[in-house]
Amino acid sequence: MNSLNSLKINILWILTVVLLAPSCKSGGSGDSYTIEGKINGLETGQAFLLLQTDGDIDTVATVPIEAGVFNFSGEVEHASMHFIRFGDLPQAAPVFIENAAITITAYVDSLPMIEVTGSASHADLMAYIDDMRAFDAKNMELQTQYQNLMMGAQSGAMDTTGLMGQVNGLIAELNANIDAKTKFQKQWPLDNLDKAAGAYAAWANRQAQIYTPEEIQDLSTKLSAAQPNSPYAGYIASYLAKINGTQVGATAPDFSLPDPDGKTVSLKDYRGKYVLIDFWAGWCSPCRAENPNLIAAYETYKGRNFEVLGVSLDREKGYWLQAIEQDALPWTQVSDLKWWRSDVAQLYGIESIPANFLLDPQGKIIARNLRGPALLAELESILPAQ
Repeated sequence: MNSLNSLKINILWILTVVLLAPSCKSGGSGDSYTIEGKINGLETGQAFLLLQTDGDIDTVATVPIEAGVFNFSGEVEHASMHFIRFGDLPQAAPVFIENAAITITAYVDSLPMIEVTGSASHADLMAYIDDMRAFDAKNMELQTQYQNLMMGAQSGAMDTTGLMGQVNGLIAELNANIDAKTKFQKQWPLDNLDKAAGAYAAWANRQAQIYTPEEIQDLSTKLSAAQPNSPYAGYIASYLAKINGTQVGATAPDFSLPDPDGKTVSLKDYRGKYVLIDFWAGWCSPCRAENPNLIAAYETYKGRNFEVLGVSLDREKGYWLQAIEQDALPWTQVSDLKWWRSDVAQLYGIESIPANFLLDPQGKIIARNLRGPALLAELESILPAQ
């Protein structure tokens, strides 16, 4: 499944290396911040200070780099995770900015491993990330033990007596470590909602889709109570509003988008019919793999008051049209060509594709994310042959 989280600027720092987004209350004691920075391996150029909100990335400031030194200054309403990009380098350096005097040391060949002093929020988050990395290191150690065990058994260099017991023991230990990491990852933000880093991690985990809907609701309630002015509280509450409005039983939000010829098509045009809203894109391999199943369903049930409306998250019209032609998709297609920033994708809370919603003739959502045989079975149950 192609995910929004994997297609933005590497939005999973808390799980791997880099995540960016604005955070909550300022942890600094002053009214402004200063950043004194040094980038090793780059003498001249420009440094760009970037901030990602829930739906966009903004350039906050641009400054020159002279003899590897750069400086930013300004103020933030809330302690905020930023990125610093250097010229055309492909990676960026993350820094949690608060109103304080901050110093940064970065290295061209390892930008995500930035050294930061002066930001208490950055230190809080790094302590959390270090604990997460300890789980990952344990996973790697157990995987290495497993691989060595299997290689030794295959080469005949070891006594295989009790091998399966050792293998099962390693697998059990690995699964227990993974479960422990997930539990820690979920709980740490809840234990630190009074901190900017805790609220930031809560939003990041929501982006990483590790919470159940019930856990997201609980998280939102607690975060809003702990930090009512936090942008994270707003981001999570906004997400909940979107998904609550597109659950089974809800009336699907109406929208209008242009088809390939520029003609406006509205969802309300499909009232009176069963319709499958299919979110996909030409660049999405799982979507393309699912298209034959959709075609089979469409050809079987199109004569039984059933339609499909394709909503593409493509950016390039030519590539979109090519995919429609290559896959021989016979139903109406629409797109605003805004990729993940599609207004309709935002409206429906789409963060990964393929995704679909099955609507009844009154526009009510009766099923979600039906794939292959599940779609055919659902359609047969509601639209049996006469």
